[in-house]
Amino acid sequence: MLRGHRLALGQGLAGWAAREGRSVRVDDVGQDPRYLMSHPLVRSHVGAPLFVRGQLVGVIFAESGRVAAFAEEHEQVLGVLGAHAALASSARRTASGCSSGCPS
Repeated sequence: MLRGHRLALGQGLAGWAAREGRSVRVDDVGQDPRYLMSHPLVRSHVGAPLFVRGQLVGVIFAESGRVAAFAEEHEQVLGVLGAHAALASSARRTASGCSSGCPS
């Protein structure tokens, strides 16, 4: 995840996951027109939107230089890790008195 990096809803695979509210897994990013190149050696991508109390707070993703590097299990684990990360970030913001517009 590129901390603090913002994409418009629908822009790239991360923006697509955010707009659609569901995870995305691409075996070969070179074959997917939604992909925005982050690194020339990336071949596969998996990502999931992050929600806290029903509100989108971000997207978590992983990329690999190997085609078809991710399976459905990776997608599921990323979703679980992302949910925990989103909740922890939300709790930290609440504890620090920061509700919106604060750095992650």
